Amino acid sequence: MLEQLGHPGVMSQYVEQTLRPGEDLKILLEQIHELVKPLMVNAENGRLRDRYRFAGGEVPEELRLMFKDAEYLAARLLTRHEMLLDLFREALDGEVGDIDKQLAEQWYPRLGLMVSRFQSITGLSKSFFRADDLKESPTARWVNLVESGIGHDFEFHSAPVSAAHMLQQHLWQNCFAAVVTSATLTALGRFDRVLDDLGLPADTPSHSLLSPFDHYNAAELYIPAMNAEASDPEAHTQAVCDFLNSELDSKAATLVLFTSWRQMRTVLASLDEKLNNSVLSQGDYSKNEILKRHRSRIDDGEGSIIFGLASFTEGVDLPGKYLTEVIITKLPFSVPDDPVDATMAEWIENKGGNAFMEWSVPMASVRLTQAAGRLLRTEQDTGRIVLLDRRVISRRYGRQLLDALPPFRRTVG
Repeated sequence: MLEQLGHPGVMSQYVEQTLRPGEDLKILLEQIHELVKPLMVNAENGRLRDRYRFAGGEVPEELRLMFKDAEYLAARLLTRHEMLLDLFREALDGEVGDIDKQLAEQWYPRLGLMVSRFQSITGLSKSFFRADDLKESPTARWVNLVESGIGHDFEFHSAPVSAAHMLQQHLWQNCFAAVVTSATLTALGRFDRVLDDLGLPADTPSHSLLSPFDHYNAAELYIPAMNAEASDPEAHTQAVCDFLNSELDSKAATLVLFTSWRQMRTVLASLDEKLNNSVLSQGDYSKNEILKRHRSRIDDGEGSIIFGLASFTEGVDLPGKYLTEVIITKLPFSVPDDPVDATMAEWIENKGGNAFMEWSVPMASVRLTQAAGRLLRTEQDTGRIVLLDRRVISRRYGRQLLDALPPFRRTVG
């Protein structure tokens, strides 16, 4: 950089002040990599695992102290790079005469990326070093394996399992009054889950208003007979394939929702060719492009089938003829190895609670309601919701999940 810019005085000072902490941070990150590597090794086969989660979000002491040093070094580098960024911004405005404007235009976005990178390292290091308040919900911390053509690397992640404390501190304590509205604020028909998640008192006034939709006459909830339980992934995937190949209408407007990439791709590969040609699958196009192509096909009098994951259970508005059937392949429970949900479950269990009934089932209820809500977007809409998961019939919690849905007319095969 300095060679291109001609070593202007103030610029040279700032750059030189980044050299030592930059080299120290590089060495420290390499040490962190070596310290974490044994944790990533699978004891059964000696291979590196895809992910390692710190139980309860608790980081070993030696690693915590390394991240304390990383926070200090990254913060120093962040300050110096912000100063450099300010100089380049002034050069772009013509206020720094000894820095060529063309070179400033070249380096300004690069420095912006570096500032963003050091902000991330500083924040992440702070999270890994500072212990959680035992009175509050924990922070999930984990490491992902990243493979590349030249080897592997480790990505460190940190995320609070609940925003309750932050909302209490920065929002609820500073506002006179607030009205919170949504179509899916309740879980299992109650407000206690959302009040806890938002950090609001249990006696916060909460009201559920009747929908203007005639759910019973507008839509059918169909639970067909299945020859496999969803708890058996391979058998259930085959049962889903069989159902779709026999029941899916290539001329209709259908949304098929999956809970895993693996199942979705397996089913897609097993579809009859005629059906496969009608499918717009997540991953092949962007979400907006899929919705655009879907509407275009329907407008042209063709059928269209969307295969999507969790992101298609919300923010999808296909009223009228654009969607007449929603097929939910599996109850939307969180995946067992999700670091945030696993840390939350640990915390609930450690307090003497039942994580499945207090967390997993209520969250599945919210997601199921969101998924079913894709069908009726206006009071004139009609159609069918198909649920290919018999656990709503065979398990004790199933009745709770069904009763939390709008009052569709039900058909059980």
